[in-house]
Amino acid sequence: MSHKIDDIYREFLSSVDDYALTLSNRDEISLLEELFGHYKFARRKFDKSRADLGTNYQTHRDVPEGEEMLINDELSYQEVDIIIHLMLVSYLRPIINSNKVLRQALTDKDFNLTSQANHLNQLTIWYRRLQAEADRAMTKYTYRGLGE
Repeated sequence: MSHKIDDIYREFLSSVDDYALTLSNRDEISLLEELFGHYKFARRKFDKSRADLGTNYQTHRDVPEGEEMLINDELSYQEVDIIIHLMLVSYLRPIINSNKVLRQALTDKDFNLTSQANHLNQLTIWYRRLQAEADRAMTKYTYRGLGE
């Protein structure tokens, strides 16, 4: 059995409210490739997965017309949740880094007068929370598998 990667993307997108991640803003292939990049990050970080997280194609550009990209194994709800959390971590990393660059470009006074300072703090808190939740979920997943 295999798992449709589109199901993973759909769950991820329901957690993110970003106009840049819509088809009205860009072409389908570039959107799918960005989502696949987040999936590949999650796949690398979730190295204790018992499921084969590989896919039947290397990129969405390789998928023939009428076919779809599939994950090699069927995934449990727990595995999907871990992947979604890790994809969110991947999504937030460049946003936080770009805000940190903005902070360095402005003086402290200018930066603190803008809502960017609060926004960066909230993103950093969310990022750390997501990373911690993903770490806890992977630990629970790993130990649950040892007793089977």
